Order: sequence, then C-alpha cells, then structure tokens
Amino acid sequence: MYTVSGTSTGLGRPTGSFDMIFARRGAFVHLTAPDSTTWWSAQVSAPHVRDPRTVEMDELLETFATGTGRC
Repeated sequence: MYTVSGTSTGLGRPTGSFDMIFARRGAFVHLTAPDSTTWWSAQVSAPHVRDPRTVEMDELLETFATGTGRC
C-alpha cells in the first residue's frame, strides 16, 4: 500500500464537509478548505510500495474511477 496526497484549485466544491471512498483497490478522501483549495489523499492497495513522486494522475483516476466495476 502507498499514499499519494495533493491539492487542487478551481473545482467549485462546497466547503464544510469531506468525502471518503473505500474501495477494493484503496481509499480516497477529499475536503475543501475555506479558501476553496481541495485537499485530497489516496491510499492505493498494491503489492509493492511506490515512490509517490512516480505516480501519475491518470493512474489514480483509473484506480478510483466509478462505474467501471474496478474499484
């Protein structure tokens, strides 16, 4: 298992709550701060620990995509 975290801006997400998703392939949480910055963290279930600097956003999107039956 490894963890990747970051921030995003300009998403228009409401403040005052957080979302947490538990899935077969890991967990994902995000919350929006009062300044509208969204803080997020993903814990990815994997057979080997990865260096977070080598993980691409497309990989995380695929891992946590909904409606694919893979989460």
